[in-house]
Amino acid sequence: LNDALINRKYPRLRRSLTGVDPLAVEKDIAFMLGVNAVMQGNEGAALAFFSRAAASFEKPHDVHNAKFWVYLLSGDQNIVKELAASEYYSLYALYAKEISGNKNLNIIIPNPAKNSIEGYDITDPFAWVRTKNSADQMSRPQLLEFAKKFDTKQSIGEYSYIMNKASGGKDNFYPTPFMEYIGDGDNRRKALILALARQESRFVPASVSTSYALGMMQFMPFLANEIGKKQLKIDGFDQDDMFRPEVAYRFANIHIDWLERKIYSPVFIAYAYNGGLGLVKKMLQRGDMFNKGKFEPWLSMELVPYAESRDYGKKVLANFIIYSQILDPRAKVSVQQELQDLLIPSRSDNFR
Repeated sequence: LNDALINRKYPRLRRSLTGVDPLAVEKDIAFMLGVNAVMQGNEGAALAFFSRAAASFEKPHDVHNAKFWVYLLSGDQNIVKELAASEYYSLYALYAKEISGNKNLNIIIPNPAKNSIEGYDITDPFAWVRTKNSADQMSRPQLLEFAKKFDTKQSIGEYSYIMNKASGGKDNFYPTPFMEYIGDGDNRRKALILALARQESRFVPASVSTSYALGMMQFMPFLANEIGKKQLKIDGFDQDDMFRPEVAYRFANIHIDWLERKIYSPVFIAYAYNGGLGLVKKMLQRGDMFNKGKFEPWLSMELVPYAESRDYGKKVLANFIIYSQILDPRAKVSVQQELQDLLIPSRSDNFR
């Protein structure tokens, strides 16, 4: 089904799938069948599939995603009110807030008094693994007590991770750590770096992913070596340097500078940061995505070839909107405008 949708294969199969009983399929399949029905122009079937997905999804982001499609297809303003009132700030919730005029954001921006923890090295990935493993076994009262140790400027990422677990996953921590290292770019660049870092590592300097991406900005070793050794020619550069926040932010600025030669939208930069610039180039040069039309750019955002990049782009844009407002409450950043820019090549990319 994924191959049929993403690569526009098997047209007869895709047409026939609009007749499937929504109650007879799993929630993930129901959502994909909803996307397929939209592409087939069968809005009645699409509404049934997305309603099924919305009723069965468990993760807040997935629920918001499916409910938003129900709103797009039905025009039900109650869904807008529900999403706007949510304290899980998905892209869909932020969009609903904007169109309904609800500007309230209940977010937490930690501002610790202490600078650092004695005996804890924020650049040591093993120290972070031990901390994370301990937190993952704790009860809420234990987490609240454990978090106090990490309530410092240097360990704001660890603190936010622990407090997020203590709150049962209530995702409202938006730290702004290590701003002295973020560079001298404008607030748009700073908001983008913060948005990416929050999604990549939750600002934990010593993060290492299962694919061996390193540090707060999660650079793959080959890219870290390319920038550190070849571009900057840093004497004695070591991959462990990526665990230092000042290096992570510096390399992020350099990498984004390179990406912005071809793409300008925070969404497309997020796709490229996660899935590679080649993914974005291939996607945009196909000619059948991110064009003006009904349900755009929402439909194209559901058809990004890599599922991980698909959700990553949505979450980074939500982060970007919030961080833009944190850095400058007077900023006229708009979810609607950022999304519309995806359909205008002169404002989003240099591939089309």
